[in-house]
Amino acid sequence: MDFFQTSKLALYVTYAFEAGGPCGCYPDGSLPGSFKEIVDGFNAESFAEDCAEIGVDYVNFTAYHANMYVLYPSAYLDENLPGHSAYRDVIRDLIDALHKRNIKLQLYIHATIGDTMKEEDRTRLGYHDSTGGYKRWNDFVNGFFTELVQRYGTDIDSYYFDMIFDKPFLTMIDFKRLYNTVKSVNPDVVVVGNGEANDAVDYGSREDGLADFTDADKWAVYPTQTVVRLSDWWWSTRPNTVEDATKCSADHLFRLLVLTCGANTEGGGLALGASPYAGGGFEPRVKETMLELAEMIRPIEESIKNTLPSKSYITPSGIKIPELPQGITATTSVDRTKEYIHVLCPPADNRLDLPLPLDGKTFLSATMLRTGQPAELTVDAEGVHIVVPAGWDAYDTVIKLDCIPAAPAEIDYVALPQTSLQVASSSPTVAGCGPEKAIDGNPNSIWWTSGDVMGQITLELDDVYDVCRVRVLPRQDGEGVKLCTHISLYAIYVSEDGEHFTPVASGEWKRSLTEKQAVFPPVKAKYVRITSGPNWLPADWRIFPVSSSSAAGIFVDVKK
Repeated sequence: MDFFQTSKLALYVTYAFEAGGPCGCYPDGSLPGSFKEIVDGFNAESFAEDCAEIGVDYVNFTAYHANMYVLYPSAYLDENLPGHSAYRDVIRDLIDALHKRNIKLQLYIHATIGDTMKEEDRTRLGYHDSTGGYKRWNDFVNGFFTELVQRYGTDIDSYYFDMIFDKPFLTMIDFKRLYNTVKSVNPDVVVVGNGEANDAVDYGSREDGLADFTDADKWAVYPTQTVVRLSDWWWSTRPNTVEDATKCSADHLFRLLVLTCGANTEGGGLALGASPYAGGGFEPRVKETMLELAEMIRPIEESIKNTLPSKSYITPSGIKIPELPQGITATTSVDRTKEYIHVLCPPADNRLDLPLPLDGKTFLSATMLRTGQPAELTVDAEGVHIVVPAGWDAYDTVIKLDCIPAAPAEIDYVALPQTSLQVASSSPTVAGCGPEKAIDGNPNSIWWTSGDVMGQITLELDDVYDVCRVRVLPRQDGEGVKLCTHISLYAIYVSEDGEHFTPVASGEWKRSLTEKQAVFPPVKAKYVRITSGPNWLPADWRIFPVSSSSAAGIFVDVKK
């Protein structure tokens, strides 16, 4: 298991120089006048100490931003893009300062950065030359990243590619070559991409800084790394004379973090976009808000930090806090012997009733995490029943359940014939691409939703079965921007009556041509529902062409 899967809180920093100006102001609001000022102004020790106080697991930090002024000496750029590398190795200083405080580094990089360069640089490096699949540009990019990964070896814990679902990336970049280059020195390095995951990365990310998250109860959760701007912009823009530069309060961040922890099957947790001033320090109330968040986390830290999303109670992609089944999300310890029930929407009385755990855990005892007081636990054929000894916490009541994980079971699958399936419902579709195309057995026909909606399809089975796997064959009619219609974020629900649906799986599938699958313990069902989404960013801000869902085939497997 890599560190990213259990990481829950991060700082997302944009600190760089661009030809049009720096990414970050001084505390008085004035701007550095040169690349050298930006480089000179960064104090790695002071910044890392701030990160340790805030309690982040890792830091996402820019190696460069627009125009590719990199924060370390680069012989490769000196030859190919003179004047664009620093005299001082800011990244090395940052690695050393973070690592001695046990904080990981995720380095922000960009493979289609030519869109911000001067036209003469684009021409020289082949940004517009489509010959051989943009071979000249891919040669330049891979040469640059070869130098980067050789320079830092195993000292960088993760790389973060920006814009992996922007059209230039989809049409210009050789995915396999790029991925192999970044992994060439350290095969264990975690590669994350900003956008729906594809074959260039290990995991996807959602940089939702333009979305309104000032009310955590309105947030549709992602199972991926979720990046939100805490301050007005990705870098410091407000002088220290303003009263408050933050977009939301610590209590909103806290509830969003807890929800994310329960859904974060792909790792990375919640990353807060907040960048220091040139010369150090943060905008008014930014650090203070993050410290307040750290104080809220501390009493229940074991239920958040170094945990995994529960497999007993699934928090599906796209759900909001008021929609949570039984009002809870849940996390589990890495060894699966502790289950943490986070009650975000408490019942009217002091009794919480839950279904039996999906993964077959045996619950032994219940304890209120904040106080250590025992709670009354009863488990019967109807479910799990907990009576808490006092009232509910205003933001998150955490109940710790000691448990015995179920022994792994070997399941023999058998695929239901497509004739055993029929469509019960579907989101609106493109003409000629109705939901029946997903179960017609023809890989050349597709189900394809229309409009800017969260894709959904519900299948009715011809009987009640022990369903334990759902497989999806993506459309096979090409790659490039058509990848954007493949199902990426997903949640699987099942039902016996077609009215009451239970989430059984959630996560992210890479947008590629290979068949995808979601596996879960056998559960009795006559209906299977797949949801795709939520969509990334509001439609009026979307820079990626993602607004629909598609599949060439959907298959339901049951216990033999």
